[in-house]
Amino acid sequence: EAAKVAAENVNVILREMSGLYGDYIRSRVAFMLDAKNVLTMEQRLHLLAQLQPEQMLGYEEVEYLQPEIFELPISLDRDQRRKLVKLESALLIKEVKLERDIELIMLDLEELFMADEVDAAKVDKQVLRLADLAAKALDNRVDYFIEAKDVLTLDQKRLLAYLMGL
Repeated sequence: EAAKVAAENVNVILREMSGLYGDYIRSRVAFMLDAKNVLTMEQRLHLLAQLQPEQMLGYEEVEYLQPEIFELPISLDRDQRRKLVKLESALLIKEVKLERDIELIMLDLEELFMADEVDAAKVDKQVLRLADLAAKALDNRVDYFIEAKDVLTLDQKRLLAYLMGL
């Protein structure tokens, strides 16, 4: 019972952290939106070149957000491995769709920036959509980890935490 309560608390904390990171991304984007209004066309193009949504995420550096974390030697049975494969597949499908949507927005932004007259409202709308997609990508990773860790037994969770150095 105590382990179940602890797991629920971890889930709440992870979701709160994900939400805070989403807010952080949005605040960075809001700054860029304000800054772009005082830039020349050349500076705007430079800003667009710097706008890399995948770099805003930073989850590549967070060990527990990687599907490979469950490949550590924690003695998974066949059923657990099958569940984890399904969860990872769902994660990757969502990520591909998000990457597609991000690419489409980047193409729209490029077109908007290359126009003779830049429509600031349209640019702002697209950039905000980009920030929302970046936040969704992080939420997707957190959701994966929460569901994947719930596949493990209490002893496996403890072993995983130990192997991760927690």
